[in-house]
Amino acid sequence: MNKLHNTYCIGLLSLILLLAASCSDHTDIPVNSGTAIGLDVDEATTKAHTQSVADIVSLGVFGYSTGTNVFSATNTTHVPNLLYNCNASKSNSTWSYSPNAYWPMDLTVKNTFFAYSPHSSKFPAEANVQISGPSASSYPTLNYTVPDQVARQVDILYSDTKTDTLTTANIHRNTNDGKVKFHMKHATAWIVFLIAPIKIANDNEAYTIKSFRFVAKTMTSRALLNLSKGTWVGLEASAVDYRFTPNPDPITVGGIKWATKDGERLMVIPETLSREVNEPYIHLSYTFNNGTTEDPDEYSYSLPFPETPLGAGRIVTYVLNISVDGIKIRLKDINTIEAWELEEVEEEYEVY
Repeated sequence: MNKLHNTYCIGLLSLILLLAASCSDHTDIPVNSGTAIGLDVDEATTKAHTQSVADIVSLGVFGYSTGTNVFSATNTTHVPNLLYNCNASKSNSTWSYSPNAYWPMDLTVKNTFFAYSPHSSKFPAEANVQISGPSASSYPTLNYTVPDQVARQVDILYSDTKTDTLTTANIHRNTNDGKVKFHMKHATAWIVFLIAPIKIANDNEAYTIKSFRFVAKTMTSRALLNLSKGTWVGLEASAVDYRFTPNPDPITVGGIKWATKDGERLMVIPETLSREVNEPYIHLSYTFNNGTTEDPDEYSYSLPFPETPLGAGRIVTYVLNISVDGIKIRLKDINTIEAWELEEVEEEYEVY
């Protein structure tokens, strides 16, 4: 009797450990093979806000095990039963998460994975992030509000969908050492501001930016991101007032510099914008030649918007020609985030 009791307890404990050993609370997980599902980010992926793939150090991962059928967004039984918003982090080039999830034993089982970065736990509270639930079918989603403080805005990345089309062993367990390798793309668009002071009287001219804001009568401030397609739906528009941290260093004549501290970029939800509808302005104040004015006047300037839609992964560059007589704004460049480099803008720009 004791032997039977012990066998039962060991079996029950094994079942409990099996169910617990995953980032998902589902119980309909296929029998696992003992091979952990590893994660990685493709080196060919887009650069992140800090300009390097190496700086992508956080992922949220969803895994769907859908039997012999390939994942379908319209199948209500296809839910993230393998991994649900699993918080993966990178240290010394190695991705890990806890507790591990495992590849199914049955090699005919199809598995589909989605990822985004950074993980929802890394977003600031004012972003009011909401992730689709663990029992939600279809593609995973992320609801996001753009924070007013630009330094708190998030460079959201999403991945190409990874789906087994042959067998688990052929696609992942053997060819990628058991790893699912994600190719990440930008979900937001960037707006950046540079300053090129104009020489007026002497070589000692310098300007110090005291405040810098971007305002618009209406602009999308909250929306729902499809983490498979990178599309935004449920756009909610409002008046916006985005506040940059100004570049604290004096900006001298003869070059091009960031208008914002550490190159802060305005990261917005993609949409088609127009000067007439959105009424965008920048508001800034500055002192001249290290002026000691404690409360310099704030100036307002209307911004030209590009005629083409401001799509995901695009960057718009404005150069501000600043002088003692005021500011002239130039829409300098529209590019992909991957291709954009400050050095190239500097080389192409004509300093007056």
